[in-house]
Amino acid sequence: MLGEQIGEETGKVMVRRVISVEGGTKVEISVQSTGKLLGVETRSNVTYLAGIRPDGSVYGEGQGLVVGKGGEQATWKGAGADADGNTKNKLWEWK
Repeated sequence: MLGEQIGEETGKVMVRRVISVEGGTKVEISVQSTGKLLGVETRSNVTYLAGIRPDGSVYGEGQGLVVGKGGEQATWKGAGADADGNTKNKLWEWK
């Protein structure tokens, strides 16, 4: 169950690398973003593997590292879609 929203980030796709073209194109995507988590300013680095959809957007699963302004760190795993090279994430607590 989702609890309160605890953060938000915006970012940009920095690298798209083709991993495979057999059985459907797979790409590796790296994203850098900034935002706030629990009121702390953060920078994030994310890498995920994705398939290309017919409209050119991508959908995949990945993992990331969030680093706070004071050196705090958190990691996560998740899934998402991207159509134009920009990212926007909203983060909620899990109850």
